[in-house]
Amino acid sequence: MALLVTVKHLTTIKGLPYFQRRIPKRLLQHPAIKSTHYKVRLPVDPTDELALLSALNRANEAFAVYVETLTNANLEALTELDLQRRAVLYLEACGFEPGLAATRDPKLNDQVQDHAWHSGAFNELTEYDRDETTPMSDQIKVQSEAWALLTQKRPRLNLPKTLQELFEQHWRDAGKSENDKRDRKAKALWKDFLLLSGGDTVCEKTVLQDALRRYANAKLEQGNKPSSVSRNITTILQPIKHHNTQCAAAEIIEIIRPKLPNTRSTDRKKPLYHLEQQALLEKLTDEIEWKQLYVLLALHTGLHPSEAIQLKEQHFSFKGDIWTVTVSGNDTQRKTQERGRIVPLVFERERIRALVENGYLTELGKKTADNVGQQMRVVLQKVDTSASAYTLRHTLKHNLDAASVSPFIQREIGGWVKQDMHLSQHMAEYGTLGSDSQERLIPREAALNAALAHLMQTGA
Repeated sequence: MALLVTVKHLTTIKGLPYFQRRIPKRLLQHPAIKSTHYKVRLPVDPTDELALLSALNRANEAFAVYVETLTNANLEALTELDLQRRAVLYLEACGFEPGLAATRDPKLNDQVQDHAWHSGAFNELTEYDRDETTPMSDQIKVQSEAWALLTQKRPRLNLPKTLQELFEQHWRDAGKSENDKRDRKAKALWKDFLLLSGGDTVCEKTVLQDALRRYANAKLEQGNKPSSVSRNITTILQPIKHHNTQCAAAEIIEIIRPKLPNTRSTDRKKPLYHLEQQALLEKLTDEIEWKQLYVLLALHTGLHPSEAIQLKEQHFSFKGDIWTVTVSGNDTQRKTQERGRIVPLVFERERIRALVENGYLTELGKKTADNVGQQMRVVLQKVDTSASAYTLRHTLKHNLDAASVSPFIQREIGGWVKQDMHLSQHMAEYGTLGSDSQERLIPREAALNAALAHLMQTGA
């Protein structure tokens, strides 16, 4: 457990993590105090640093309430919500939980109540004379509420949740798994967010707004592009949005995204021009086969690495006059629904067929999207030092524009969203049910023949 050397109040006993703090000397004579140290087991995996830190924060909070309550520190008047939150934490600190003495077993309930009553945790409540005109101290209020929570079956108020609690709730409800790479990436992103934003804390509008602002500023200072930071924030906000869909209207946490520099123009990628595409094909013969396959498919479809690794042999049709590839993926991995498309193969199609049938598509599918993107960047930068895997998508758009292909057909080939093609919702959806028909494939084939004519003249 690497955190043991850096985090206060964390220790380990027989390989299990514990929170441990010394009891203030002024409280050692209190009947509820049985030891010089307060110690509680942390019910988390000791190898999960994020969960461990969250549990430590909760234990520290419970300890503070425990000490405050026993000290009778004349706290400010407690709201009903504050009171219940303190009572829950006080119970936890004393080794109890709400409803423990409110089961269907009367004998068990009596045993729990007797144990709790004689533990010393409720001595001030026991000694309080309810007939007295003296108002309850906050100490007695907390103990009274804690006793009610212990012994009565009643719904708890919706206590404010911490950022980490919201994340864990979303993780459970959405069926997230450490075995899924995207889920692990999202978890790592969340951990980075907490580290850069100031740590776990009760989540409400202003707190969340400040945390997002601190995170954004930190990432920008690290040299990250605003567009990348914006995408990260979208992922970070998923637990908050999940909470908002599940809670009552009064508990919704308003989301205010931080303002980021507008670098839309500088983030736009340059395509490979015709001569650069020809140079790329010349160099491509020296590359391993799955990279050749990726480039040839991207020139036809503008696919992304995430789409490429999902392709299977059954997505290809090498029969009839028009050979095709179906770029679909599944709905959770595809960036937009409009990305699903059937695209004719017109350039080097025999080469594509051979690469697919000889297993190089399978080899491509075993890689991650990030790895494919990184390796393709190296290949493309041999002809353009600013290129990335996404450059090929921009290159397809450039070739289609140069061939004067209509926006409708461009959309069917590249899967661009209607906004990018300046199409209305009505026009974008017009005739979509016939998009896989032979008569619709013919114009796409003609468009690609025109768009890739400069490559067909030279060959690969």
